Amino acid sequence: MNALSRSFVVSFAVALLLPLSTLRAAEPLPALDAFIEAEMAREKVPGLAIAVVKDGKVIYQRGFGYRDTARQLPVTANTAFPIASVSKSFTVLTLGTLVEQGKLDWDRPVREYSPDFQLYDPNATALISARDMVSHRTGLPRHDAVWYGATIPRKQMWDTLRYLQPNAEPRERYQYNNLMFLAAGYLAGELAGEANWEALLQKRIFDPLAMRGSSVSIAALAASQEPSLGYVKDDEKVVLTDYANIDAIAPAGAINSTLADMTRYLQLHLGDGKVDGQQIVSASVLREMRMPQISDRAPPRDPEFTGMQYGMGLFLSSYRGHRHVYHGGNIDGFTSFISYLPEDGVGVVMLSNLGGSQLRDIIPYRIYDQLLGMEQIDWSGRLAERKARNKAAELDPDKAKTSAKLPTLQRSGTRPSHAIAEYVGEYEHPAYGVVSIAPAGRGLSVAFHGVQAPLEHFHYDVFKAGGGSLNNLDGERLQFDSSADGDIAGVSLLLESNVAAIRFTRRADPAMSAPAFLSTLTGQYSMGADTVEVRLREDGTLLLVNGGNATALVPISGTRFGLDKRERQSIEFQKAADGSVRGFVQYSSWGNRQATRAQGATP
Repeated sequence: MNALSRSFVVSFAVALLLPLSTLRAAEPLPALDAFIEAEMAREKVPGLAIAVVKDGKVIYQRGFGYRDTARQLPVTANTAFPIASVSKSFTVLTLGTLVEQGKLDWDRPVREYSPDFQLYDPNATALISARDMVSHRTGLPRHDAVWYGATIPRKQMWDTLRYLQPNAEPRERYQYNNLMFLAAGYLAGELAGEANWEALLQKRIFDPLAMRGSSVSIAALAASQEPSLGYVKDDEKVVLTDYANIDAIAPAGAINSTLADMTRYLQLHLGDGKVDGQQIVSASVLREMRMPQISDRAPPRDPEFTGMQYGMGLFLSSYRGHRHVYHGGNIDGFTSFISYLPEDGVGVVMLSNLGGSQLRDIIPYRIYDQLLGMEQIDWSGRLAERKARNKAAELDPDKAKTSAKLPTLQRSGTRPSHAIAEYVGEYEHPAYGVVSIAPAGRGLSVAFHGVQAPLEHFHYDVFKAGGGSLNNLDGERLQFDSSADGDIAGVSLLLESNVAAIRFTRRADPAMSAPAFLSTLTGQYSMGADTVEVRLREDGTLLLVNGGNATALVPISGTRFGLDKRERQSIEFQKAADGSVRGFVQYSSWGNRQATRAQGATP
């Protein structure tokens, strides 16, 4: 997740149509320009680029609107857009080149190629293949909050897969998953002996296909010849947004490209790997990508689409009886789409700079209907009507001020079990990272992966995040839990709805691990008839030594430490008026004991 910047509201001119290039056939799609212009105005899309390929030829290629509305910079053939999840098919192609070389078998377990590959479930670890990774059938739900807005290295993300809970057996069901494409790209780079997946992509796909305007990082996008800015809607107002830096998960969705480049990429798919007479990738690799691997059990919303399946990096279906291959992409400020009907030799690629735009579900099918001589479906009207029905079903809190009270699960009249200050701290999950709770006025705020939001008490030990519709934490409920000793021990967030809430364990104050602090606690202590010692090891671990037994002391808070692997046992060091340590109390379920520091033991 990342914080969104809203620096200005976009003003739209009546005429959005701008020329992209002189490459136009004699009206192969009459009235399409006017249709696109009207749809962009209706949905307030700042800029869009679209191309149509038929029988290997580019029959339509146009740009509309602006890549930068403030400076009125038009979209051209060389305007670079993030293409988001359309990147997944590129990742499969890079793996396909390794299959051709004999360096990879689609169906051999990944563990045979990379012994450090590990998932939560040992059975899945042993079974999962590269084919499973790129067809969304590993049993792992999305867990997108692991990577969205995170800045950890790709290898570290690969290593944290073992901490993510699945909700299905391998190959049991289709579940879209970006992390598995990250893993597939990481594996490809390792097997190829390249520096990383990006280097392999450049060498095997971008260079042979002459995709000179394409790149794989936010820095490269910003430095490109014509970068498009990204826009989102805030209560129907179109506003500028920051780029989403997803470089760490690049194989799943970080490619930036231009219409000129993506048109050639579409030709590659329609030409079974051949463009301008050159075989860029094997036709067998593309056929493998288009083979159904798993069915999407969700019924289609529209009867024109049947047989919804996923291949490898590509969705598969039938559109009005015509085999349909496609993939969309969505990321902050941008929407992309590549689609083709292989038996009809026709395809469409569309890039736009409005996040979540519905035009990708309208324009390509208008084009197919027109080219194939089918009766035109009013996709725009159908989607608008569906959107209106969904909107009508929403319970609007603002309207509740003048109408009946909205239904809620909130329990009124409750209060937190601890003082507000006791919730402040950092909470950690081995894969999701750190959630930080900080004081904010008389209340609290939460920060996670670069996004900050205010917290208000909801009920009991549950707090609710605010921040508005463009804040990715807005509406998230945080449930704090306590240890048997009464300490705030963790906080849970429902970051992945298909598994149990993700629990973050409270971190101790980093000052409790500082050698200067720990050294003040060392020495000998008398506890009844026994003499015990507190010792500091070279690795920074504090030990409680009693005879031949040494137990690590784990920081909790203040001067209290837990006894490692001994549940509900802890010791709390006590200080004299002058600040020196005079002893400690050992707490346990069968009773508490006092220890006094031996004379002369103070460091």
